[in-house]
Amino acid sequence: MQTSGNPDQIDDRSIRERIHELESEIGNLRTNLDARKGYTRFSRAFRWKAILFLLAVLFFSILPPLLVTLDRWFHVVAVSDMPRDLFCKIDFMCRIYIP
Repeated sequence: MQTSGNPDQIDDRSIRERIHELESEIGNLRTNLDARKGYTRFSRAFRWKAILFLLAVLFFSILPPLLVTLDRWFHVVAVSDMPRDLFCKIDFMCRIYIP
């Protein structure tokens, strides 16, 4: 295995390569074990996308009941006029009789 140069450097390099190989093998074995147990590992980017998607769904599912509660129970005028103001930004929608 020794061809030329310092034998310590060659051994050091081969040891580092072997350590890297063993670490990647351990990672593969952990992934296989998790797959057998039914666990799934997701990448960080996928996790953030999933969290942001769930937060958006949560926000848009809470928004309509919140607006109805503010309008009907607390009589907030800004909330009750908001749909009409949005409709009147389009001239055609403002002329029809949709509340």
